[in-house]
Amino acid sequence: MADLVANLAYDDDETPIIKITKKTHPTGTIKLIQPREKYFAIRLDTKFWRFVEDKNEDFDEWMFGCTRDLCIIFDLGKPNSRKMSQIAHIIEQKIDDLVNMPPPQQEIKVVGEAEFLIKALHGNEANIRGVVPIRDMNPVKKD
Repeated sequence: MADLVANLAYDDDETPIIKITKKTHPTGTIKLIQPREKYFAIRLDTKFWRFVEDKNEDFDEWMFGCTRDLCIIFDLGKPNSRKMSQIAHIIEQKIDDLVNMPPPQQEIKVVGEAEFLIKALHGNEANIRGVVPIRDMNPVKKD
């Protein structure tokens, strides 16, 4: 369906998700500024077997619920078999990638520096000076 776009992302607690949004207008057209982007998320949890059609007898029912909800959330009109099939195709294209997503990368924030000096024992000439970054113990997620 041309009106929806599916991308892989991480939610606030770093769980992999398929993030489905309504396609935005091309550059150069008028955009409405919204305080928060509206999206539909399919989360990867420990029950990822449910995404496999031949292992989950409720797969069709689960997919039907997702496609119906997307039609309602994004005002795509009354759900019909053609629309729902197109939406299901968008979701199915991303499921394998969702299951194989790597853990999120974290940016380490440097909050200062410390200088050090190492002196050799017994009079050897092996003094070493250096500067080491001090890192924040609460890493920030990298978008």
